[in-house]
Amino acid sequence: MGIQTALDLAQCNPEHIRAQYSVVLARTVRELNGESCIELETSQVEQQQILCSRSFGQRVTNRGALREALVRHTANACQRLGSQSMVAGQYSIFIRTSPFSGDPYYANSINERLPWPTDDTGVLLNRADRLLDHIWRDGFRYAKAGVMLTDLYPLTANQPDLFQEPANQPRRQELLSLVDRLNHERRGTVTFASEGQKTGAATAMRQDRLSPRFTTRFDEVPRARLD
Repeated sequence: MGIQTALDLAQCNPEHIRAQYSVVLARTVRELNGESCIELETSQVEQQQILCSRSFGQRVTNRGALREALVRHTANACQRLGSQSMVAGQYSIFIRTSPFSGDPYYANSINERLPWPTDDTGVLLNRADRLLDHIWRDGFRYAKAGVMLTDLYPLTANQPDLFQEPANQPRRQELLSLVDRLNHERRGTVTFASEGQKTGAATAMRQDRLSPRFTTRFDEVPRARLD
């Protein structure tokens, strides 16, 4: 449609955009023109899901490499879950190839309802490999994978299951909290063995369009020079 910039989009007819695409994009057009379309809510809304995903720097054809990527995404999602003092009742994974590369396209996902809500990384990692068995297909060049945690509850509002074994819970929670603190200070300080060596296509990030980081990296601070 010749839309290359935000200005191009702002100059479009919102009703035409709505007919061609969606009401959400039509609202974006209106917002770009200074019209408020979404009410400001001052009340805090509980998060409904946690999603961790990433496109691979190179296409992945090896199941082991894809599994390690899912494990890392799961660990990151659980870390975010713990930082918010929440537990998840459902765990999902998804994989897909690129729809733009010309390769055969394949995408699939699977979810599992957990026996009881948890923020335990180990509990979810035990499910990642088994769930991957159901959706993995040989012969495809995978471009992206991710995990999603849904059905979230505040840890203080979680009702334990009658059959849940609480014997080692206090020590287990202390261990998970320690790991989260260490990784918060320096990401990747403590990892699960199943996350692999963090090398290869499944870990490499595409950073050819990385934004400047001079607000957080001293080595990238611009230098003023007098000629």
